[in-house]
Amino acid sequence: MWISIYKFGIPADQIDEIAERLIAKEKADATQTCPDCGVKPGKNHIDGCDVARCTTCGGQAISCGHTHENKDEWTGIWPGTLEALEQRLICCWDYDRNWRADLNELAIRSVMK
Repeated sequence: MWISIYKFGIPADQIDEIAERLIAKEKADATQTCPDCGVKPGKNHIDGCDVARCTTCGGQAISCGHTHENKDEWTGIWPGTLEALEQRLICCWDYDRNWRADLNELAIRSVMK
């Protein structure tokens, strides 16, 4: 079960430290190719890539229905990860406390806007 970092009663300054550490790690690790289409960071995703985001709506480009004249660029970081961490949306499995970006909460908040 996913658990938000806030349910652990961790003070705000420690949450900020965890988030900043995770952001730094993501940026340092941003050298990997896209796990679906294989492009290097800084290159546009190949048509049909499951990871590519729509530049119009932000949804998954392969299924959103928009035409994609502007291609999404692979940054080396999974889409939404930095946004979630910047908003301090952090979670872990209840048994491991291996903190990570809470992409589910980010999606929920995006829909609620």
